[in-house]
Amino acid sequence: MDDPRLSVMNNTRPRTLLLILALLLAAYGNSFNASWHMDDYPNILNNPAIQMTEWNMASLSQAIGVDQAHGNNLSRPVANLSFALNWYLHGANVAGFHLINLIIHIFNTWLLYSFIVLLGATPGFPDRHRAHIHAIALGASLLWALNPIQTQAVTYIVQRMASLTTFFYMVALIAYLKLRLSLPVRWKIMWGIGVGIAFILALGTKGNAATVPLAIVLMEWLFFSEKSEPYINRRLGGVFIAGSIFTVISVAIYFYWSDRNLVHILARSYEMRPFSLAERAFTQPRVLLFYLSLIFYPIPQRLSLEHDFAVSTSMLNPWTTLPAFLIVGILIGTGLLLVRKQPLVAFAILFFFLNHAIESSIFPLEMVFEHRNYLSSIFIFLPFAAGFIDLKNLLKSRSRNLVLLLQIFPFLIIVLLVAGTYTRNQDWQSEASLWNDTHRKAPGRARPVFNLAKDLERRGRYEQAIILYKNSMSLQPPRRKHFDIMALTNIGTIYFKKKDYDSAIAHYEKALAILPETAKSRYNLAVAYTEIGQFERATDHLDWLIENNPEDRHALNLKGFVLLKQHLLKESLSISRRLLALDSTSRSANLQIGIALTQMGLPDKGAWFLRRAYRAAPGDLMVMLCILENHLERRDKRKANRIMKDIFNRFPIDAIAVILNDSVNEIGNPIRIRKFIREHINEIGRSQPTI
Repeated sequence: MDDPRLSVMNNTRPRTLLLILALLLAAYGNSFNASWHMDDYPNILNNPAIQMTEWNMASLSQAIGVDQAHGNNLSRPVANLSFALNWYLHGANVAGFHLINLIIHIFNTWLLYSFIVLLGATPGFPDRHRAHIHAIALGASLLWALNPIQTQAVTYIVQRMASLTTFFYMVALIAYLKLRLSLPVRWKIMWGIGVGIAFILALGTKGNAATVPLAIVLMEWLFFSEKSEPYINRRLGGVFIAGSIFTVISVAIYFYWSDRNLVHILARSYEMRPFSLAERAFTQPRVLLFYLSLIFYPIPQRLSLEHDFAVSTSMLNPWTTLPAFLIVGILIGTGLLLVRKQPLVAFAILFFFLNHAIESSIFPLEMVFEHRNYLSSIFIFLPFAAGFIDLKNLLKSRSRNLVLLLQIFPFLIIVLLVAGTYTRNQDWQSEASLWNDTHRKAPGRARPVFNLAKDLERRGRYEQAIILYKNSMSLQPPRRKHFDIMALTNIGTIYFKKKDYDSAIAHYEKALAILPETAKSRYNLAVAYTEIGQFERATDHLDWLIENNPEDRHALNLKGFVLLKQHLLKESLSISRRLLALDSTSRSANLQIGIALTQMGLPDKGAWFLRRAYRAAPGDLMVMLCILENHLERRDKRKANRIMKDIFNRFPIDAIAVILNDSVNEIGNPIRIRKFIREHINEIGRSQPTI
């Protein structure tokens, strides 16, 4: 049985949920076709670990990071699992990912509403507001949910990490309120278990959920400690100690899960940033005030995926640094002073700063990101909604006209917020629209120009892309070395696509000169050397990659191929078997083993591996041509004719000619295959291209 005060929850009406649903659909109705952006690519589109196609334990383990063979870790297993389930249901269809993101946002809005209604039953909640708790809860929830600043956490797909963390965070807080307000011990135990489960899931989604125990301490202090007792009474002291211990343990668990060393993260990551730890600490108070300005004045023209934010190099440079420290201190002090008289104001202020304590502290994160306010701002409109009710009650006895005018105000605000969110979502529609918008708002930043170049590269506009990549190197990046390396590598890749291999190699080598450990640039360099037949140079780079990462599948695959081209068949077989040990279904490993065995005079054994390669990649022209070569080696003309007929049925002759005329292919004896194809073409009377 629950506390009788919880009867206020029974008044929650379905039409409240319908109103929330309707307004959020109106605000986010244009978000379903918004494209993939930035971190969506490494975390989802280019992340095989979460691209689940089968429902089994192996796929689930791989998605959450238990399968270390796929190079992932347990840093955010719950978020990764949610992406994997999305992929399982509809693959790379962006609308499905947006739908789940919006559903999470709707649930979070409902959880916020329910939390505030439940908070109204606590001893510390102001009595004068209890009668209006549903109106206060609805107002605070809508002001938060419809605020355009939340688009970065909702429409930017990968930031489901922020919204899903908030979901479990709110479930944990609601479960704690239920625990404190329930009467029978068995219900308290049940809700206590609920707090623990929700906390673990929140922490498994994103590390900033480590503040859940301290948020519970804050709630206990503001809404459950007796007003007549000292601030820190015995119960509160116990909750504080338990919360602090849980916070320390949760942070330790997070770093253990993610296999990360905190000291190493701080030292190594700051090397890549254009600011130091001290500069970040000096700058963050200004950032926090900037966040508050965005929350309370969230017009789309002020919102951006990247902000051109000046770094504070000392307390006096820029001059706004010291005032920012003072203002933040005053705000926190005000929150502490209002604990007894205005608990709702104190809760909003202290919760905001508590939940920025991780992402606005010593960790070497980027300086500014709007999605960091999704959780931090969740209670920020609670005192405003309550204050509006107070103002309305005050004016009732003075002027009916003012009251009528005042009642129009919330509707006007809601309409403006819906319009602002809808407008901001337009900027997220495509890579070009987002990065052009970001470049207009942050012209001095490298990332918008870099991503505009990537978009042009994807669309085949190579010359324009090269110009923008070069321009991005003269602007301010979030990580200097990292962005220069990526720009040079991408320019090299464009030249590679244009078959200008010398220019490609020159740019890859420039990237390696900045940071020799850059695996992507080194691998691309090996590919370029392979393309021009400089196999020894390619092997040098591949050996470096494999020595530093013995399970680098791309490097193992390419080295096996390079050894084949050099007719070092035993060596190629050895490398390909290492690749096969990592993935028994690998098309490349089975193909290269099959080719090597065929060329070593063991075509029957080779045929077995070639069949496995075909099962891994049915309809692959290169595999089919290698099977044809195997049949010819075995002098099985009947099977050779049959697969040749299958090849002609599937592919135009020109496509076959392209592969056979390519000096870098996996076929051991293309001359024999060309001769066989010509004979086959003559038999069926087809026109013959240059083969």
